[in-house]
Amino acid sequence: MSKSLNLRWFAPEDAAGGLAFSGSPAALSPVRVMRFRGFWDPVRGCLGNMKTNHDKEMTGSIQTIGNRARGWAIATAGLVTLSLAALTGCQSVQGNSPVTMVRVIDASYNAPTVNVDVGTTTIAADIGEATITNYGFLAPEPSTAYIYPATSRTPTASAIGQFQASQQYSVYLTDSGAGYAATILTDQATAPPAGDIAVRFLQQALATGSVDIYFVPSGDTLADARPVVSNLAAKSIKGYINFPAGTYSVVVTPAGATKASYTGTSIQFSAGQVRTMLIMDAQLTTNPPVNVVIGDDLN
Repeated sequence: MSKSLNLRWFAPEDAAGGLAFSGSPAALSPVRVMRFRGFWDPVRGCLGNMKTNHDKEMTGSIQTIGNRARGWAIATAGLVTLSLAALTGCQSVQGNSPVTMVRVIDASYNAPTVNVDVGTTTIAADIGEATITNYGFLAPEPSTAYIYPATSRTPTASAIGQFQASQQYSVYLTDSGAGYAATILTDQATAPPAGDIAVRFLQQALATGSVDIYFVPSGDTLADARPVVSNLAAKSIKGYINFPAGTYSVVVTPAGATKASYTGTSIQFSAGQVRTMLIMDAQLTTNPPVNVVIGDDLN
């Protein structure tokens, strides 16, 4: 899906210069680069090559996925408009290195509203349970993720991650006794085989217990379907599995049961998409007793 990305020249604190990225509805933080030549590839988390023409005004667009950014690519330094060449993969620009992408998955019932920093950079603010945030873009380096109550600057949980270049990670917040803890998950940053989608399952429906998970094709019923995951225990993770793209309703049942605890609306899953599904107990309702949150890992 082709959308375009707004670029504007800005002057950072140092002399390197950089590009600031803007778009809607997702807010993208400014990302400093060392050279004027390059565009942001939000799928791969790196800068891709682009062509510039400082003598004449030109227009162009770049390939992005989903609704991460919109608009025309315009550089306001001397009213230069950039002609962009979209890339199929992640390539470095001379003088630049790929970055790492990090988000937060809050699956804790015990945690209050929290803020999350990686190193000294805030990547999520005022989030609560059953939340999967958008990715933030960081310099690749080993670092520590800190979780703070939103009303404090004293961390109450932390986790060390490698945060390697051109990779994607999730800071995963779960209950630990009466408190909560953080771990770092490595997310899939590559597309599944042609015609497939890839889905990972995070099972945190503690009261519900073990579950079966179905992707019921459009027009079919639960009785016609087979689970894509069976008997998935609470507090467990089922790594990415591939199955054909299509239009499905996600259904979650207690393990071995035929009565659904959760039935989602019909969703079209397109080939090449990678998703993470978080399953949690509903806190304010008994019908449904389970909630499902789906995060976009890729495409």
